[in-house]
Amino acid sequence: MVVLGLLQTSVARIFHDVLARTATVLLPSTETAFASILLREPVDVAIIDPGVGVDYAVPEAAHPAASALAKVPHVPFVLYITGPTRSFAHTHSLLQLKPAGLLSRGDSTPAAILAAVREAAGLSLPRRVLVQIGPRLESLPWRMRGVLWRILQDTDVSEKVDDLCESSGMTRRSFDRQLLRAGLASAQTFLESGRLLKAYARLQTSGYRCDDVVREMEYSSSRRLQNDSHSVLGMPPTAMRRLSANEFAARVGKALVRTNGTRGRDHVEKSVDVLSVRETPEG
Repeated sequence: MVVLGLLQTSVARIFHDVLARTATVLLPSTETAFASILLREPVDVAIIDPGVGVDYAVPEAAHPAASALAKVPHVPFVLYITGPTRSFAHTHSLLQLKPAGLLSRGDSTPAAILAAVREAAGLSLPRRVLVQIGPRLESLPWRMRGVLWRILQDTDVSEKVDDLCESSGMTRRSFDRQLLRAGLASAQTFLESGRLLKAYARLQTSGYRCDDVVREMEYSSSRRLQNDSHSVLGMPPTAMRRLSANEFAARVGKALVRTNGTRGRDHVEKSVDVLSVRETPEG
């Protein structure tokens, strides 16, 4: 996991010490360097202190980091409030981008920092997948689109295809027909992919094993996790956990795209540059 932080020096040291074992922490010295790294590197989470950069920008304008974050909507960020800021506009511009987490100086215990960063990192995966299939999702009825997006964000192991159809207000036949027309894989592949997004995020935590994920996600057995991984990625969970976040999201995105009647992992389309595609609304 790569964490990019635009923080004051003392706060940066806290984050670096807490996350040293579970993440690669990048700490640029200026907002210009922050924007450059954010647009160039595969960052999983960004951490912003609204007080940084105030002396180098017009107080009434948006925060210098806000425009950079707006260009990479798949990257979630945590807002870290170290104290009163001199610019309401700076803080407001960041809040408008909907931070994935909010911390104050009083909340900066190691447990709170780890929890906020881990939760935000988990959000980055479905967003990276979304920018690859977003244009196809847009052609679906809004209710169905919302159901599929929700599956990628937080699916439940117990959910079945019939549950998705019911939530979308469609018959199974209509649901399948809509996916086919949109060039998307089957509903079962969406369920498998959603479960893997959660499993992969947990496996990136230091010390987590496949057995821990099976137990925490309430899989019926380790075999089911292995089946999901082989079905979507063509590899076992132990190999899946070694993929970078970019590689993992790209493989899942390809599996969700149907080409010539098959899912995308069998007929790979040209990869989408996630830095140049805007995130679609959540329906």
